[in-house]
Amino acid sequence: MQTHLDKEFGYTENTAPFKSSGHALYESVPDGGGPSQLLFPFRHSCHFIGQEIELNTGVFYHGAKSSEPDLSQDGYKEFFRIKLRDNGRAAYGLAVEYQMLGSSKPIEKIELVVRKGKSEHFDCYARIQHESEGPEYQKVIEPDFIIFEITLGPAEFAQVKDHFLSSNAPVAIFDIAGVDGFLAPWTPTIVPDGIKILTDGENHQIEMPDDAKEIFKHFGEENSVRHWFFSIQTQKS
Repeated sequence: MQTHLDKEFGYTENTAPFKSSGHALYESVPDGGGPSQLLFPFRHSCHFIGQEIELNTGVFYHGAKSSEPDLSQDGYKEFFRIKLRDNGRAAYGLAVEYQMLGSSKPIEKIELVVRKGKSEHFDCYARIQHESEGPEYQKVIEPDFIIFEITLGPAEFAQVKDHFLSSNAPVAIFDIAGVDGFLAPWTPTIVPDGIKILTDGENHQIEMPDDAKEIFKHFGEENSVRHWFFSIQTQKS
């Protein structure tokens, strides 16, 4: 499997006076256009908006010949799939650009999935664009993606569903803060120009001291997000 990363990256000791930590990650500038960019954990809020909202429904059953069938997964299922775009600098007519660490390409697939379950739960996943071989030996390119997944209890999910179905132009609002694996250059503002993603994939395993590993945790690890907020709202002109 071949990934599409076009920049060098790794760990370095930080000597910049504006950061108290002695650790940093770096990412090279393509074509030798300047010194490498230093990256630090980004702990402030990130804001997204979603206007493409799908409510998916279906009935699922496992056949008797399935290997180790999970009968608890049988039955009627519902979930929302929402395509997100950044809304962090909307007041300025600009957007924060999300990229994988080591890539110069924006991540175009950022989605939120909202499911119904027994209790509230939050997960998140990310994967670097990669090239693989399909079942007919054809080349298959899977793009970079970030997926956030929220599980709501039955009552909360029903409330969201009812509001969605009664709205003419529903809009999803999704905010997160304190995200492990989100990196950005140092900035005096709380809204950076861009955010880099350090995934838990094998291409993002970086050698660093043990105390630095506590600082630069990977996106998608347990409890990766300290705070999240989700709502479906109706816009009125």
